[in-house]
Amino acid sequence: NANNMQSLIIGTLFYLNNSCYWYVGNNSVAKGFDFSATSWYQEYLASGGKRLLIGPIREDFKPVNTARYDCVYYIARYGSVSPKTPLPFILFTIRLDSLLKPVDSYIQDGRRAIVTDQNGAIIHEVGFVDNAEAQELLSQIKMDSQTAGSVVSRFVDEDYICSYFL
Repeated sequence: NANNMQSLIIGTLFYLNNSCYWYVGNNSVAKGFDFSATSWYQEYLASGGKRLLIGPIREDFKPVNTARYDCVYYIARYGSVSPKTPLPFILFTIRLDSLLKPVDSYIQDGRRAIVTDQNGAIIHEVGFVDNAEAQELLSQIKMDSQTAGSVVSRFVDEDYICSYFL
């Protein structure tokens, strides 16, 4: 549904280099913004142009006095490149709250959920007394990946622990 995509994706950026890019979305790119200096672009380069999920991150390429959302960047390579040019990419800026909304609506009747970033830090939890309780359970899951209801899966070349609680 196009309306659902519009509420999920804030913007799309097509990048060839710092002086040649196109952005379609909320607001604009800050004048003179250096994409190649960002940690997420360096991570993208280090991956050799593999698809990556970056975040959660506050939109960093928007002008200072505009709305900046907490989001996830989905970055993928496009086009051909020569060794002397930066790796081109397409970047989708996805609203973090839109990604988490289904977790909140699905979790009910005493069920719990933990959403982590790529480093294992908790970015969202539902149904726990406090963050410390969620952190303790996450630590147990990481120690014993065979725990009932837990699986380790791969998505976009990253390992993620996916768990459910009855």
